[in-house]
Amino acid sequence: AYAHFPFLVPALFRKKLAAKPESIVGQYVWTRPAVPKTTVKVQGYNAAAAVLGEPKVFESGVDRRITDITRGVLLYKQVIQKALFSEQNISTWTHAFQCTAGRLIKQKSINHVGSDLKYLDIVKDVVNLLPIYWLADEIVGLSLKSKINPWGIYRDQEVYEQFAIVSNYVLMNTEPVDEWSLHQQALQITDTFTGLITGHLNRLSGSILSVSVLTDTVKGLFAGQNNTENSDAFLKQLLTVRRTHPPSQISASLFAEVVPTAAVYSKAVAHIVNFYLDDGRARERADIAALAAERTPEAERKIMRYAREAIRLDPPISGIVRTAKVDTRLGTMPISAGDNVVASIIEANLDPSVFRPDPKTPSFNRTAVDAFGLMGVSPQGLLQGPFFENTVPTILGTIFSLKDLKRAPGQSGQLNRFNQVSPHGYPEEVYVNSQGQLTPWPSSLVVQYTPTA
Repeated sequence: AYAHFPFLVPALFRKKLAAKPESIVGQYVWTRPAVPKTTVKVQGYNAAAAVLGEPKVFESGVDRRITDITRGVLLYKQVIQKALFSEQNISTWTHAFQCTAGRLIKQKSINHVGSDLKYLDIVKDVVNLLPIYWLADEIVGLSLKSKINPWGIYRDQEVYEQFAIVSNYVLMNTEPVDEWSLHQQALQITDTFTGLITGHLNRLSGSILSVSVLTDTVKGLFAGQNNTENSDAFLKQLLTVRRTHPPSQISASLFAEVVPTAAVYSKAVAHIVNFYLDDGRARERADIAALAAERTPEAERKIMRYAREAIRLDPPISGIVRTAKVDTRLGTMPISAGDNVVASIIEANLDPSVFRPDPKTPSFNRTAVDAFGLMGVSPQGLLQGPFFENTVPTILGTIFSLKDLKRAPGQSGQLNRFNQVSPHGYPEEVYVNSQGQLTPWPSSLVVQYTPTA
């Protein structure tokens, strides 16, 4: 309230707002803001890794935000993770990502007039949409509008934008000025999609008279054939392990696990693709494509070396802001409870004491015991270790196997972004979308390639 109404007396305005019909007075915090705590900027890879790796000491606010948008529902995180990331399911998901990547490349490519070349917006139409189609087809059962399903309810780009809002609110945003609008949007999006998942769960558990089941059925009739066979199979797994708990809890738990990281996953992959599209890295692209064709665990590990090095030099999250919950120390630096702790992920990944001999030069020979670059977020959701390490190689292999792949001419073949210093003092990369708005998300990168038979 003090931020939104700085020239009014909050106590008086609160009374007037409370007197209005359907008052929104409860959506504001009416207590006077506390004096800002000390901001401590930590330096180096090891300090940044410690801040990321100790969430009970350095609080991110992620759990609070997830609790907010799921309306305080008790979440079964470990149960969801156990089912979602089982060895058998990860194999299924990896195959799904590979098939979807190939299908999207074929469907979204356009012909170049006067030549055999094809153009493709590899970020907008492939990388950003891969998690969306996986979630829609394999996990939550969304009916996406497409050429093969013109009666679908949701457009893929709209779902991506909505899930990106959730990602921004839960994981990315560090500015109080954006907290209100992002929270309200994320709350509405969460209500919509958890309600849809709950409807599927009720249908599968046989709650024929449930209102949500009737809604689910009506939507299915209008959308034609929903083709929820794959997602139904996964949701049945969740019902089996948590049959005694309400579907609303299962749906909230599933949403909280997979949706907030979807856009970050796409951003990480977009950065990797962009990194290896440079003309000077044609040999690395060819090596990734050849390794992907081998389809062996060792080949996938080698591809991930390439992927991790690209992420180190171009992380999806530029910096982090955490709140110290207890008095502690990072090296020789004392930190008091309540301090804001800031770390630059970009600078940490260029620490010369860790990434020798030249941290700005990519090295593709790092072993499992060497430090990888930080992503700026803990390995959760779609960034979870085995999931990320199995799906990313197959995506990169599919993309880099395109014949004569290169950037499209001009600005369309580049990520539209610029560097600035964040309000917290660390360097950050900001994107500009097609509407000229500043955003944390890459929105376009056009490539060209020669189609094969």
